[in-house]
Amino acid sequence: MTRARFDRVSKDPERVTVKEAANECRAIRVGLCLILVLSTVSCAYFERPDPKMIPAPKATPDSAYLPATYLLTPGDLLDVRFFYNEELNDRLPVRPDGMITLQLIGDVRAAGVAPSDLGKHLNTEFAKFLPHPNVAIIVKEYTPQQVFVGGEVERPGSVVVHGALTTTQAILERGGAKMSARLGHVVLVRYEGPGEMSIHVLDLKKVMKGDVADTMLRPYDVIYVPKTPIAQLGQFVEQYINNIVPDSVSFPFVYRFTALD
Repeated sequence: MTRARFDRVSKDPERVTVKEAANECRAIRVGLCLILVLSTVSCAYFERPDPKMIPAPKATPDSAYLPATYLLTPGDLLDVRFFYNEELNDRLPVRPDGMITLQLIGDVRAAGVAPSDLGKHLNTEFAKFLPHPNVAIIVKEYTPQQVFVGGEVERPGSVVVHGALTTTQAILERGGAKMSARLGHVVLVRYEGPGEMSIHVLDLKKVMKGDVADTMLRPYDVIYVPKTPIAQLGQFVEQYINNIVPDSVSFPFVYRFTALD
């Protein structure tokens, strides 16, 4: 009788349901533990890294293109000061031909020359007439500085340089590059000093990817965005660059090139 009662109790529907429920609870607890473990692992794996730990984009230092010493240009207003001979002090602009005229020594080239270098030259020249010239050059007014952008851009033309300006910024100032532009072969023509110009091919695709640093521009740089890769730089400059710079612009130099070997 006892066993019979036990059998009946063990087969009672309510007891079976409670037992199954206990098993289900146990399975749920195990499942929740697994989910918690997987969630922790996933968060640790996909957690956004600390910004301090994110490596900076690769950038190639380009000190060769950093702004150089300011060079005088036509239209700059200069104060020529003599420490011991104040009667020779003068204020005069740099003429369109790049010259200034001073007492005793006459015409002196100022355009394309750094103010400090002009001061040294004047000290040497005036030393022929004065025992201690001590000449100082002070630029009172600056002519607006420009760079020129041409080729496959929306609005070819000049960009006034108010401060630091990169190649990409200058192109954007002229409406940006066209779809046909070859941004991997952008040409930069730069004045390097009396009688010296240099030509550089820039890869702006790498700049936009952060692989290299953008090039800082200098006044009177010429940027040309080609439609096709440049094969002969010398021929290219003669055909295109000389047409970008307006004839009305007064330069401390002239962009005229012969074919490169």
